[in-house]
Amino acid sequence: MPISLSAAKEGDAGHWCASKTAWALVSRERAFLREAAELYLPLHAYQKTLPRSREPHPGWLEGTGWGKEHSGRPGTPGWTLEQARRYDELFEELRKATEAVQA
Repeated sequence: MPISLSAAKEGDAGHWCASKTAWALVSRERAFLREAAELYLPLHAYQKTLPRSREPHPGWLEGTGWGKEHSGRPGTPGWTLEQARRYDELFEELRKATEAVQA
């Protein structure tokens, strides 16, 4: 029997259990999505405080080549071990939450 999201609205008693199950799944998925969004916010805020590159990089000069212009980038010291550890923790929490949504 296919799951019908509209069965509860139609009042079809034969599909009530399937419909109830479908709405429970939708509600559960929304809860997972909400959790993932709430975990993304601190990760994104933390990323803004980090140097642009995880690894140290000397940067590059502004220049043109092959008819294209590209802006330069200053060097970056890279992330400290503590910054990398904190980022990895936040990212892992988000990954686990999104894994639950996809499952």
